[in-house]
This record gives sequence, structure tokens and C-alpha cells, in this order.
Amino acid sequence: MKRGINFFLFFLVCFEAFSQSTSKEYVVITFEGHFKISQHGTETYFWIIPVDSISASSSSLSRLFVSNFSTNNLQDCCAGGPVDPILVTEVSNFKLDDKYLSSLENLRQLILHDRKKLQKITKKWESGQEETVRVYATAIEGDLCQCDFHSIGQQRTGYKGKVCIPKSSFSSHEDFWKSPQASFILKHDFSSVDFDIISN
Repeated sequence: MKRGINFFLFFLVCFEAFSQSTSKEYVVITFEGHFKISQHGTETYFWIIPVDSISASSSSLSRLFVSNFSTNNLQDCCAGGPVDPILVTEVSNFKLDDKYLSSLENLRQLILHDRKKLQKITKKWESGQEETVRVYATAIEGDLCQCDFHSIGQQRTGYKGKVCIPKSSFSSHEDFWKSPQASFILKHDFSSVDFDIISN
């Protein structure tokens, strides 16, 4: 019971903090990969970068999770600790607040509906296998938690960058496309991004 109360108090504190936090501008880069020969459909991966970090010299994407993470991941990431959403343990708790889950679904729909197509990448192999990757960008405004990818995940995947988990509700930021940073996103070649290094 005490543990349940602690989680309840955590969410009260978090959502109060979320409502008081300052919104920030981001660009979400969506990769949709589809193999010609596969039992699976199109796989979608979200990556994100703050607008104020976009530059031609050095811009780094972080893996964005809008689903398939636990309350433990949310709590640890917002507290500045490392997380690995793919790693599930006996203490993992996936009972997220209904209002929060609704905001996650709204964010996902926002990303998919307000996006701009950037690039189509086709890879072919001698075996006849073919992969088509479509890349999109969505400018949004809101607040999220950013933290290190857990060392266990680093060892498993080789990814040593950041991961992000949404904190507040998000809205479209169409004015971004009138900014100087927009040109970098629209002209950038994303073919070298190892977008599926962390699975969904």
C-alpha cells in the first residue's frame, strides 16, 4: 500500500510540475521503414531535436518514446536517471494515468498528421530484399524529459545518446517552417541515421 501511495504522490507532483513547466520547441523526425520481404508491416520510429540545437555544424537526434515505456521509466528519466524502455523487469509498472495516456496518443496523432515529407531512401540487396524508408518532420511545442540511455541498453545496441519521454501535452509549431533552422531540416540527408538501433 505504501508503495502505491508513493507512486500516486509522484504523479501528483509530476503533473503539477508539468502544468507549470515552460514549453519548448522541437522537431520530431519520423522514420517509416518497410521491407519488401517481411512478415511485418511498416515500422515507425520517432527521433527528436530541440529547435535551439539545430545547426549545420552539429545536430544530434535523441530517440523519442511515445509508447511502450513504464512509470518507472517516466519517473527515472524526469529525475535525471538513465532509462532503457525496452528492458522490462519484475518491478516494471505500466499503469500510466489515463489523462497522460490520452496526451501521448494526441502527440502521436499530431506527429503523424502535421508532418512534412523530407526524403525517401531505398536500399537494395542482391538477395532481392529491398527496404524503403520515408522520412518526415513535424514541428511541435511542449515539454519532455531527456536522459541518458541506460548502460545495459548501450551494451545491447551500441547507442550512447539520449532518450526522451513526453512530459506535457504538445501542440503544433508551424512557425518553425519560417525560421532559418527549417532550411537545415528540409535539406538535410538523413540516410546515415541508424534510426532502428533501438527497437520499438
